[in-house]
Amino acid sequence: MSRPLGRLLLCKVLETTDLRTCVELRFDPVHHLTDLEDQEIYDFIWKHYNDTATYHQVPSVDLVKEVFPSYYHEPPDDTVASLCVQLFRDYVQRALDVMTLDVGDLLETDPYAALDLAREQISYIQAQSTPGAEDVDISANADSYIETLDNRQELDVGAVPWPWPTLNEELGGIHRGDYISIYGRPGSMKTWLATVIAEFAYMNANATVLFYSREMAPEVLVDRAVCRMLRMDYRKFRMRQLDPIQKSQAMEFVRTMHGDEVAIARYTGGRRKRFLVTSDYKGEGGGGTVDSLQLKIEEYEPDLVIVDGVYLMRGPLNRKDRLDWKNVYAVSQGLRATVNKFRVPILVTNQAKQSAAKTGGSTEEQAFADAFNQDVDLLIRIIKAKEMVNGKAERRLKLMFPKMRESGLLKGLVIGAQPALDFEEKSAIMDGADEELGNVVEEDTGGAYEKTRGRARVGKGTFRK
Repeated sequence: MSRPLGRLLLCKVLETTDLRTCVELRFDPVHHLTDLEDQEIYDFIWKHYNDTATYHQVPSVDLVKEVFPSYYHEPPDDTVASLCVQLFRDYVQRALDVMTLDVGDLLETDPYAALDLAREQISYIQAQSTPGAEDVDISANADSYIETLDNRQELDVGAVPWPWPTLNEELGGIHRGDYISIYGRPGSMKTWLATVIAEFAYMNANATVLFYSREMAPEVLVDRAVCRMLRMDYRKFRMRQLDPIQKSQAMEFVRTMHGDEVAIARYTGGRRKRFLVTSDYKGEGGGGTVDSLQLKIEEYEPDLVIVDGVYLMRGPLNRKDRLDWKNVYAVSQGLRATVNKFRVPILVTNQAKQSAAKTGGSTEEQAFADAFNQDVDLLIRIIKAKEMVNGKAERRLKLMFPKMRESGLLKGLVIGAQPALDFEEKSAIMDGADEELGNVVEEDTGGAYEKTRGRARVGKGTFRK
């Protein structure tokens, strides 16, 4: 009679004292062990391993027998890793059997709902059955690392430039492992800011940009991107008030984009740059999940991904209430995993809480803050403001960085806020300053203004292309 595979794993862990392999492979007893007592024994070993008094020590076989008298110890010849992998395979088979039944129940009445459920469940099953270890022996891979490092220093390989010199000076661009959140109150120009970042990457770094929105129709996003590329007045564009010359310029620019992309790729010997806009905001079937976004990433292999309206996405375990905190947690963690899996930077737009302060200095101002703060590398809080320039009030965006990994003294930027025309850097806000930031005042919902604090300096950083 064959012994249960889960019990074999427990025996091997106790024999070799190797629980670390299970941890690195992201072994989960709830999903991967079918026997309740095996789950309890694994949980006992795990707690002993993580207890401060017995940190990284696996309990003895005798201690396990003392707590679980029915435990029998007959370790197999297989390794811990091979047993884990086999348990992953068994889990996949069980989970797919259940999914097939659930999908079958929906197939005749609502095939799109069945497709939606299948995609979500497959995404979840894959996440729970994929080994998570990725070990790099630095000394053993020294030659490869030195070559990569040399390329990065010479060519800035893997980084997409920010539109603002001071932020490039601070961060060296947007890197492949970056997960970034831009958040602000409704109407704070979050989508416009994301469009500016995407357009700059496309025009100045020959990047392939995937702009994914849960809020806007693709044609609206295309209009904004084209106007930004041409520095054309967006209001006149939308109101059909362009003069014949401007209209001709826009049509000619779009008509020649494809040929220019191909020509640049041939000249540089690189991959063709593209600006891709996708949206599934209209329907529920087949969209809105991290899995559907990953399919797009696999198809287009972008250098930068923009997710506009991340709070409207859906996690694999919550199909109805997208604004439930559990759903948002699942989405954020799924996007973090997507960044790591595809080595592509993802920038999302999110809402700020209604109760948020106007300073932009706290990570708690973001909606669903706990879900995003632990996952993202950079938080950008947008606050609308105005500045007196030559006696005239001009709109500004104040960008604050409540969370910035590996940051120096930079705490924020003041940039222009004229749709499509002006999002240029005006000044930088540095840490530790107590002077007023020139004539910049923040907008209030009631029209009142409030003085900001900080010190201004003009950013003079450069970014090597």
